[in-house]
Amino acid sequence: MNDKKRSCLYASFLFWLLISICASALLIWCARKAYGSINPKQILFLETLVVLAFFLHVKRPFSLADTLGFTNSNPSYDIRYDYIRLFAVFCVILLHCLGIAMPELSMEITDETRALLLEIPPLLLKPAAILHTCLYLGNTCFLMLTGALLFGRGTKGGIASFYERRFSKVVLTSVIYFFFYMWQNGRLNPVCADTLREAFHRILSGSIQDDCPFLWLVYMTLSIYVAVPFLQYMFEAMPYRALTSLSAVLLVCMFLKTYTLMTTDLLPFFAQWIGIAMIGYWVSRPETRKYDRWIWILAALSFLKVVLSVNPYVYWQSYVNYYVHMAPLSIFMACGIFALALHKKPEKKHYWSPLITMLGKHSFTILLLHWWVLYHLAIYTLNLDITWRHPLIFTGTILFVIAASLVCGFLIDQTVVYAIRTLFEATVKQAKRIAK
Repeated sequence: MNDKKRSCLYASFLFWLLISICASALLIWCARKAYGSINPKQILFLETLVVLAFFLHVKRPFSLADTLGFTNSNPSYDIRYDYIRLFAVFCVILLHCLGIAMPELSMEITDETRALLLEIPPLLLKPAAILHTCLYLGNTCFLMLTGALLFGRGTKGGIASFYERRFSKVVLTSVIYFFFYMWQNGRLNPVCADTLREAFHRILSGSIQDDCPFLWLVYMTLSIYVAVPFLQYMFEAMPYRALTSLSAVLLVCMFLKTYTLMTTDLLPFFAQWIGIAMIGYWVSRPETRKYDRWIWILAALSFLKVVLSVNPYVYWQSYVNYYVHMAPLSIFMACGIFALALHKKPEKKHYWSPLITMLGKHSFTILLLHWWVLYHLAIYTLNLDITWRHPLIFTGTILFVIAASLVCGFLIDQTVVYAIRTLFEATVKQAKRIAK
């Protein structure tokens, strides 16, 4: 063994040892914070996964840049999608922070609420109400990304291969974080057949969203994944002109659904979130770049309509559906974001490109964990007073949530999640071998 290889093995051992120690400390702190004491059985199970992940990692080739995510060896990697992905995740995080700092924006208008609104300077209230509405673009962009990145990949891998890869990478990871939230909310104490049965019931019924409301976005993404391999066959055979026509039909359906009294029973099945993903695929196609200027005009007019229409003194829920999620105005603005990011492929890498690549790689984990960081760390542990009266604390909280979600998510991903995913993949591989 030469000196270079020996030093690489030594660096790998020290790095993964440090990660394992930090992850162990984090999990022990989480257990103590959630339950006031440490349950030996829970900690033993988690620490076993941490130790297993350590030995699995040290056997692999080590590159610090690859491990942290500063590089991407995928030949089809396009950093422009990371910009969109980070925009979407940032919108979701900022929306939840703003909801804490200015809860009046989404409260029913009463004499008490009106009095609270009058305390906010008008020059701050109106822009905050507009921002609060526009931040829902994060949800639309996130689901459009699903279509943009998956619908056009072709059918070479096959349906079974797609489900196998996505179950390990997305579904299993999501379920692990679902259990993490239930664990932190005291729903797995003690860990027994009854609490596990209740946990799976909460996941399958969707009632886990009571603990973490934003998880509806993860559920919607997973539901689209079920249809992806079949839609890949459809889009592989569909000419671009037909795809454009389909997108136009979808927009008409969304218009009828949003602005008329037409029953959804008369609308096609794809006039739902899966239709948003289809539009995401259309707007990501290279042929669509010739429409970018028209898309920008529609996006600008849509934003202007939101600016003129949003009224912080009117109950937000009475008009929000006209401007967010599947509303055409929201779709036009989200398409504008895509057109802005995809209009021109970058000719060279910038000095911040590795940072964008790293944040993009861990964006799903940041999304999954930010609610826990915001409430369990920033509010319940650090007791941060997040209000519009303290703009520095508000800004610092946003940066803290992003950074802490990245760090804590990396520790959990590289230990607990990695060990469980490796065990699952090994089990599937062994089952295939037996089946042959």
